[in-house]
Amino acid sequence: MAGLHPIHPWHGGHVEHDRALVIVGGFAGSMDFYTLLRRSYEGAGIRRVAVMPPVDNAFADIRESAERLATMVHLLGGKVDIVGHSEGGLMARWFVKELGGDQVVRHVVTLGTPNRGLPVRIEDYPWLERSSAARRVHAVVDTVANRTVMPMASVALRQMLRGSEFMETLGATVPDGDTQYLAIRSRWDGVVPYGSADLPPAPNVANVSLRAGARLSNHAAIASTSAEAFE
Repeated sequence: MAGLHPIHPWHGGHVEHDRALVIVGGFAGSMDFYTLLRRSYEGAGIRRVAVMPPVDNAFADIRESAERLATMVHLLGGKVDIVGHSEGGLMARWFVKELGGDQVVRHVVTLGTPNRGLPVRIEDYPWLERSSAARRVHAVVDTVANRTVMPMASVALRQMLRGSEFMETLGATVPDGDTQYLAIRSRWDGVVPYGSADLPPAPNVANVSLRAGARLSNHAAIASTSAEAFE
């Protein structure tokens, strides 16, 4: 499908730098899914674009995936930019913060990344908490999930939950330094809540909200068919 879709046009200026760009995919992702994004960046004039092979389809420990990212960046050599979709954005942030990536990463772009962690409590959804029926259903679902679903969940999924040891260590803020961050989020994401995909304000942080509707701003489209997100 990605091979048939026309690449996104680039309306910006000529790319002057020679940095490599690494696309880091998300949970249950595959390299093929990011073909359109890779081809579009190449069409924009970036000479070296690589897609990181996921560790166990990104089900594995995010820290292990970040170590693979570090190895890949080292092999590419020189400064790099990273575009991380969903969980991939957390891998990129861990690499910069914990593995010395701040020395080589110029830009980190997160696409629909749960930068503040995935909500795990009904209190994270005020419009639901006001409903007594929703509270009762949530209590039942929460009990069942804790007994059956969560023990079988992948390491990465548990790490992405708000309040996990991983998210607490990573933190919501980004470190000072030369690395610049752009967080792209959508109200129509459908997977990562809008309020979880931004980063707290900082001199090296920018947050952008997509304007397109659900068809072009859902969690998958953000990293594929959304020309707005690419722009």
